[in-house]
Amino acid sequence: MNLPRIDWSGLLEAAPYFNSALIDTVDPERAAQLPPLPRAAWYWDVFNGEVSNGGFTQYLFNQGLSLPAFEQVPEFIAAHPQLQEALPFVQLAHQAWAELRPQFEQARRRDEWPERLFADHAERFEAAQQAFFALNHGIACRMHGAIVQAPHEYFRIEPIDGVPERGVAHVRAREGWHRLRFKDGFPVGPNLLETPEGQCDVVWFSDDRGTVESERGGYGRHARQWLHFASLTSASMDFEAGRLRVHQNQRALWERHGLGQRFSADGSVQQQDLHLRGEELLCEFFDRDGGLNLRIEAAEQGKRRLRFWPDGALNVESFEDPDAGATRYLRCLDRDGTDLAPGGDGRLLELIEETPRRRLWLEGRLREGLLDGDLRRIELTFRDGSQREISRTRYVRGVESAQDVPA
Repeated sequence: MNLPRIDWSGLLEAAPYFNSALIDTVDPERAAQLPPLPRAAWYWDVFNGEVSNGGFTQYLFNQGLSLPAFEQVPEFIAAHPQLQEALPFVQLAHQAWAELRPQFEQARRRDEWPERLFADHAERFEAAQQAFFALNHGIACRMHGAIVQAPHEYFRIEPIDGVPERGVAHVRAREGWHRLRFKDGFPVGPNLLETPEGQCDVVWFSDDRGTVESERGGYGRHARQWLHFASLTSASMDFEAGRLRVHQNQRALWERHGLGQRFSADGSVQQQDLHLRGEELLCEFFDRDGGLNLRIEAAEQGKRRLRFWPDGALNVESFEDPDAGATRYLRCLDRDGTDLAPGGDGRLLELIEETPRRRLWLEGRLREGLLDGDLRRIELTFRDGSQREISRTRYVRGVESAQDVPA
């Protein structure tokens, strides 16, 4: 079979994005001669990459006149059982190509980026693009899982002496730098992929190959990911200088789903958020001493914001009204709990940050809960007691009427 050649180390180096190994090993001029499954996977990756980067119009502009066997792409995609969800989007793009080809040919002859062409067709493809973006990462991850389950259907994998069809074998590859652990002829791991610079990446699978975990890094930073192919449940952790910086639960390695946290160097939480299928339900920001500074919650009227004083008492309650394009303030309390704007009329005093070095806050005037007049951003430096106005912005009925101007 006309399969691309690769060794086990090369496949593992692509983890968890195994489809990318096809892109790296297949000559575009020979892609159309691949067997049906790898051919579909290769052309899907091209389509997905272009649409994800710039939409359907970019796919047509970049590939319509240059991609080998472009007219056959819908037929190629239809041959893969994991790509049936993607097929309607590919068909839509190619149906549009039959109509729009003369325009794209003309744009190509001008040898310049056709901004007007993209703008003219933005509305035509917008709904389909949004529907595609809701599915494409899940489709991609299932493709990665399909390759893991049947790698020999996608690649001609170089054999390794001493690896039995069944049982466990420990072998070395790549001149001793890569150490692979096989079970039933597949490198379930832990597989150690060492580099001359001293970095050691690790890739390992569950026995049924239904879950993959990988750890990659270099130059003092590394990231750990895991993905369960069937459910698309995934998570990632980013480390720097040995410290955990970010932990994020996801779906399909991309869409935020569950708890995410960002940490400071001492391990304390700087920020955490809660998402449901990409929609943010809650986001919290913390002071350096661990105190809650700001909470943003999803609410019917918009995003509800709660700002707190360092002792935990409420400072400001407001909500962002996306329809009105304004923030409405419901409560504004000083450190003693005194209401500074009863009924929505009065003074805004909102603490932004307080550290051992400085205090940063906002001051303005509220009318019926809306900013009206100048909003000043002020900083107090504790070292010398100096106070300065950093910027000033004018608001009219809650709407910004001028850009920040340094005071």
